[in-house]
Amino acid sequence: MDNDGVYEVRHGATRSNISMLIGCLIFTACAIALPDMAPITRVLGTILFGAGFIMALITITTRRVSLRVDAEGITIGGNPFRYQKTTLHAPWNEVAAIILWKQTTTAKAINYIGFEHKETSSATETGSARRFMSRAVVPHVPPHLVRSSRPINGWRLDRTRLTAAVTHFAPQVNVTNLG
Repeated sequence: MDNDGVYEVRHGATRSNISMLIGCLIFTACAIALPDMAPITRVLGTILFGAGFIMALITITTRRVSLRVDAEGITIGGNPFRYQKTTLHAPWNEVAAIILWKQTTTAKAINYIGFEHKETSSATETGSARRFMSRAVVPHVPPHLVRSSRPINGWRLDRTRLTAAVTHFAPQVNVTNLG
């Protein structure tokens, strides 16, 4: 947390995206260098893993804001490739709580951060298909909260610093973990 109480985290090098970067680089090199590979496999492998490498590199190097908690409110950065459209912001007078939750898959758990609005507005309402998918995939998380959440991916959340910043700027807002 800065001296003024602001907590800001940016996309950057994490273990998972460095692993993806290295893995994609290795598979791209194999697709190019292995002599007994079918041409279509070579081309598709190079395109697929080359694109994965470029995407991971861009995510690491753009250093876009992933999370910012300041006097104005909370900003949760979106997808690095659709940043403006997927970034969420809410002033403190609209935030009831900051919610941390997990989506458990067969491979691993994906951590999310979101905010509960004081009043559900048209911005947080979800369509029937989205509600159905939310209930099927994350039944412990209300569908409107899924819409106002983003994955903690490509950056690290320091819960202690988050809680301190929220307490500093909006003591009436709780940081809650839904698990």
